[in-house]
Amino acid sequence: MIRHDVRKTVRWLPEDMFAIVADIEAYPEFLPWCSGARVYHRSRSGKVETLETELTVSFKVITESYRSRVTLDPENLRIGVANLGGLFRTLESGWAFRRVASGCEIDFFIEFEFKSAVLGRVMGLMFDRAMRRMVAAFEDRAEAIYGWSTGETASF
Repeated sequence: MIRHDVRKTVRWLPEDMFAIVADIEAYPEFLPWCSGARVYHRSRSGKVETLETELTVSFKVITESYRSRVTLDPENLRIGVANLGGLFRTLESGWAFRRVASGCEIDFFIEFEFKSAVLGRVMGLMFDRAMRRMVAAFEDRAEAIYGWSTGETASF
């Protein structure tokens, strides 16, 4: 089982970062190794929306898909992800977004195990680097969409 935790403060608003992470169908536009994303079912209970999604990841000659249940809670600025099958034996991840003076504090975790032991060994070797690239991709997306967005004037 591989687990990775990130706590990071970024200069954008929590609602803006929530919107970027919740826009799963846009992932192929900016997320490394994501070659496909679709939402194949949506349901709502109050303000909480549940999506059933399929993501396709491609790395060199490997292309694999997996399905997950994504719970979007905009009122509490939380997103949860649970495995529904495919590439992973287990997968759980979560996002929480909080307003802080300098913008938004993001807490993210992911815990997973690949079905394939071989793929698990290969990915395990590059996992930390891959996670850094993915986190940077979300920040780059926020910059492209929102620019400087804490509601304050940028100072350099």
